[in-house]
Amino acid sequence: MHQDEIRLAGWCELCNRPGVTTGQILAQCTKRCTEIIQKLDPDAEIVVWSDMFDPFHNAVDNYWLTRGTMKGSWEGVDKSVSIGNWNQRFRKPSLKFFAARGHRQIIATYYDRGDNWKNVVNDWLVAADGLPNVDGIMYTTWTNNYDDLEEFIQLVNPD
Repeated sequence: MHQDEIRLAGWCELCNRPGVTTGQILAQCTKRCTEIIQKLDPDAEIVVWSDMFDPFHNAVDNYWLTRGTMKGSWEGVDKSVSIGNWNQRFRKPSLKFFAARGHRQIIATYYDRGDNWKNVVNDWLVAADGLPNVDGIMYTTWTNNYDDLEEFIQLVNPD
């Protein structure tokens, strides 16, 4: 699913109901999207990006141009939904938050970070060490740069 980097939300008449936060609206939307996918394909593996459901990332008060709070959005993410976690800044608390909620996680790292990318990847591996249901780490590029892919594979899977 693609509930990711939502910059503007909660201002239209439909979304601006008294007593309902923007985070609750996102939770309802996410729950409904999950139900639709499961109805169409009960065996589908569903993955969503972490940021809008992460209290250490974007699920906070006054996020960009969203009305009020995005807190509580995570309540709409069923435990069967895996998390593509990309919270580089607060890796450990983010990974722990989703692990405590029972979600499987995939770390999404690299992001074309120049010479420092190995340290970033290693920091993720350290943060995930000992946590349940962290299933893997994904080489993520926005510039179609796969020059470091083999080295990345050796770093994350030295065997």
